[in-house]
Amino acid sequence: MNDIGDLFEKAGYETKKGNVQKAIKLYKEILELSSGDLRSQHLALWGIGDIYLNQGQYAQAEHHLLKAVKLDPQQWMYRYLLG
Repeated sequence: MNDIGDLFEKAGYETKKGNVQKAIKLYKEILELSSGDLRSQHLALWGIGDIYLNQGQYAQAEHHLLKAVKLDPQQWMYRYLLG
């Protein structure tokens, strides 16, 4: 598995364990490492947005999910999460 894939796996694991700050940090690391990879970028933004949404931090969630929509406007899940 590549580094980005490993980071996604770790971020998902930390999210499931409830270590959301650690998961967000991992997703942000993905954003830094994957500047040319739009798929990884929008998936990391979705991950961050979903965490913030579940934490009730709606402004932060919206910020990240809107960025994800800009990168992949066809992804219905992002629009669904935005309500």
